[in-house]
Amino acid sequence: MMMWVEKVHIYGFGKWHDQWFDFNERLTVVQGPNESGKTSLKQFILYVLFDLPLSRRKSYIPKLGSTFGGRLFINTKEHGTVIVERMMDKRKNQAVCLLEDGSQKKEEFLKTSILNGMNRHTFEQIFSFNDQDLQKLQFVKSEDLGRVLFGIGLSGSDKMTELEKDLTKHMEQLFKKRGKKPIINEQLREIKDLKGKMMERVEKEGRYNELQEEIKKLEKEKMIKEIELEDRRKKLEWVDKHLRVQEAIQQYQQLDQKLQKYKDMGTFPHMGLERHRQLKEWILPLQSDIHALKKRIESKEKTIETMNHQLIHEHAFQALSELDELWNEYQYIERISKEKQSALQASNQSLKHQLSQLGNQPGEITLSDYPLSAFTEDKWGGLAREYEQNMENEDKQKQQEKRLEDEQKNLQAKADDYHSQLLPDDEYKNLKNQIHQHREAEWKEQWIRDQQSMYQNEQKALQKTIRRFQRVGFLSVLAGILSLLSAGMIAYFTENITGYIWGTVLLFLGMMSRLGIGVSIKSLKNRISTIQGNVQTDKYQSLSDHQIQEIEKRIHQHEHILNKWQEWKARLEDNRKELDRCKQDQELINQKLIRLREQIQEERDRYPFLESVEVPYWPSLYFKVTKLQGEETEREKLEADISELAEQKEKLQTRVETIANQCNLKLTKHDHIWQELEELKENEYKKRNKFVRLKEEIQQAQNELQELNDQLDPFVKEQKLLYAKAGVNDEETFIEKGKRFEEKTQLRIKQEEWFYHIRIVFQSEADGIVRQSFHWSEIKQEKHTHEQKIKPLEENIEEHRQRVADLNAELNQLEENEQLSSLRHQFAFQKNELREQVKQWMIYKTADHFLKKTKQIYQNEYLPQVMERATLYFQRLTEGQYLQILPPSDEETFRVESAEHIQYEVSELSSGTTAQAYVSLRLALSEVMNNQYGVPFLIDDAFVHYDRSRKEEMLAIIKEISHRQQVIYFTWNENDFYNQEKIAVSLQTQKISLL
Repeated sequence: MMMWVEKVHIYGFGKWHDQWFDFNERLTVVQGPNESGKTSLKQFILYVLFDLPLSRRKSYIPKLGSTFGGRLFINTKEHGTVIVERMMDKRKNQAVCLLEDGSQKKEEFLKTSILNGMNRHTFEQIFSFNDQDLQKLQFVKSEDLGRVLFGIGLSGSDKMTELEKDLTKHMEQLFKKRGKKPIINEQLREIKDLKGKMMERVEKEGRYNELQEEIKKLEKEKMIKEIELEDRRKKLEWVDKHLRVQEAIQQYQQLDQKLQKYKDMGTFPHMGLERHRQLKEWILPLQSDIHALKKRIESKEKTIETMNHQLIHEHAFQALSELDELWNEYQYIERISKEKQSALQASNQSLKHQLSQLGNQPGEITLSDYPLSAFTEDKWGGLAREYEQNMENEDKQKQQEKRLEDEQKNLQAKADDYHSQLLPDDEYKNLKNQIHQHREAEWKEQWIRDQQSMYQNEQKALQKTIRRFQRVGFLSVLAGILSLLSAGMIAYFTENITGYIWGTVLLFLGMMSRLGIGVSIKSLKNRISTIQGNVQTDKYQSLSDHQIQEIEKRIHQHEHILNKWQEWKARLEDNRKELDRCKQDQELINQKLIRLREQIQEERDRYPFLESVEVPYWPSLYFKVTKLQGEETEREKLEADISELAEQKEKLQTRVETIANQCNLKLTKHDHIWQELEELKENEYKKRNKFVRLKEEIQQAQNELQELNDQLDPFVKEQKLLYAKAGVNDEETFIEKGKRFEEKTQLRIKQEEWFYHIRIVFQSEADGIVRQSFHWSEIKQEKHTHEQKIKPLEENIEEHRQRVADLNAELNQLEENEQLSSLRHQFAFQKNELREQVKQWMIYKTADHFLKKTKQIYQNEYLPQVMERATLYFQRLTEGQYLQILPPSDEETFRVESAEHIQYEVSELSSGTTAQAYVSLRLALSEVMNNQYGVPFLIDDAFVHYDRSRKEEMLAIIKEISHRQQVIYFTWNENDFYNQEKIAVSLQTQKISLL
């Protein structure tokens, strides 16, 4: 398929608004009742492809005001999927094509590359028809049916027949060779009468006769020259025709010479190589299958022989058969044991977890050794309540104590804050002194000078004392060192240690003396520094009034803050007293807690598991302990059950080992005995099943071998028959002869193709032309000669024509009177009218000539193919009652041949048979022309009047056509194609299904 419509998107067209339709590559059935929009959908497809006239567009303008137009998604072989969009209000109603690579093409691309130059009229005449086309046949006269069907076979429409009739009618109205009523005949008669009258008026003048004779002579000479020119032109045309097909003639004759080599080749079966290849394709797989089957049978027989030695004894196999029952019992015991183990493990885990919550590990304590009574529960509850109450009181006291401590800190911070704002005592006293000193400034200054003099004297005396002490200290150390040296020397020479001792003592005393003098010196230096400080600090200058006010203000602020600080100090003392009372209450609570803890410890000594449990949880612990005591009892029972199951499991294990010994099973691992026995059993079952299956397969393979031999025999016989028909004995000779036969066939096909070109030019003369031998150089020379002689002849004829015109002008001058002038005017007028009428007749004649020539070309090129396809469809639609449709000859009309080999003209057929012939021709023409155009075929309810059997056959034909060309079938009947897979566009439900 060159192109097919994938889907349709209608923006707005008729009743459709923003609607999508999907189509199949082959057959799409559009089903819906009348007025459902089938025709609108069909016209939309034609509108996007070919546009519509403005008058027809108006009838499909959407009533809801949506955009007029839409898109077709067209799949093409060369360009992939092309989106064709056409909208009335955009691009002046021109189509635009969007390609897969994103490029955009104009409408010219749609016309040339997709539609291959086809217009709307051609599409509707060849690739679209409906029931109205069939109904028109009822109004065609019986004698015109043949011409109408001939026009359908050529162009898909009866328009050609109607046009031919119209042309003939118009030509006969203008002119007939024999007749008086046609317009040109009447005009010629009137001109002849006028000319006679004109001749009567001028015949008296002698010059007129001379002129007339001369004109006749010139006309005769001109006519001879024209005949000669026409003859030359015909010969030139003959030469041109030969030269135009020179290559075809030469190729045809060369191929004919090559074909002579195959003259004595003999016979060869029709499609022999193809049939031989097909037989080989059938024979080789069968021979291969036979060989494979024989190998497979042989292999299976060897396998069976080997397996006979591998099977175990029957009594061991019977013992193995009990394995499933034993395994189920073993599995049951194992499952119960695991369940018990899981329960035991869960119990242990639960006990472990709950004991760990009690602060004990399994094995450390046995709860059943500590019986509990109802009195124990009441006692634990009382202790828990008392403990919680005391703890609550303790918490309250601690909170109260913390609150008082926090409050004390706040009060202390506030007091410290005020205290930090107080002036230092020295500064406060200094400010007080400054006030007094300001009033005693004069006598104070004198006193200061006296004090400075006294301090200076004292400083000098102290410095002298320091120097004296430094000398004494130095001499003391020096005397101690000398004493130590002297004593050391004496002790060394006398070897008495006493000298060392006295020397050391003297040195120590000297050092102590030096240290004492150092302390005194330091004290004296401090005294000197103090004196110097007093001298510097006691300097005072007189204060101004402003300075006095500032000092008094600072003193007032200091005294105010001092009062506040004393007030906070009092509140802090009250808080401290309340905190002391709170601590006394806390001491009482602590004494109660000590007595309570002694009682709690007594219980913990009696019940060790209480050691890690908080007292408030003892009441709930009572119930947990009683529950745990029950779980310990249950655990002991589980341990007893597990022990009993282990004994049963051991007995089963012993039985299995016995079976393993019977089967001579060598155990790789004792723990895997069940698995190995199960594998042995499965292997034994598999071996025995395989043994049986192999026997069945051998039997089946032998049956298949016999069937393959039966299938092979006809093909071998057919192959031998082909060899016999070809007169050969082996395959190699047959293929060699077949290739030569195909070469001959190909040469003949090429020869026919060249002959077709020759026949287009020479028509019926083509057979004689190809048998002639030509000297092409002479023909070319002849063409050159004719061309050289034609030009002088044309010039000579033109000179004669000019001379005749001059003589006619002179002749016209002789006609001077009014009557002759009037006759001449009438004659000229009638001649002009005749010229226009002849021109009109020539137009009709030319159109008729081209129409007949076109019919002839189509008849030669397309009609044989159309007739061949139409005959096949006609046979099927008439259920074999008619064998073929015969094209018309020159004297005859369309004919059909019945199954009895009787020929009928179409006028003798029933209306139903005529309609079937019409449909056959339409389908055949569409199929033949599809090779050139490759467009979808639209059928609109064309078979509503068909009976059931013929309609089913017609629908089957349409389905076959859809494999070569997309078919869009519009129908109201939802049962069309009801028994086939299909895809339909239901206009009632908008449900899509495709065939």
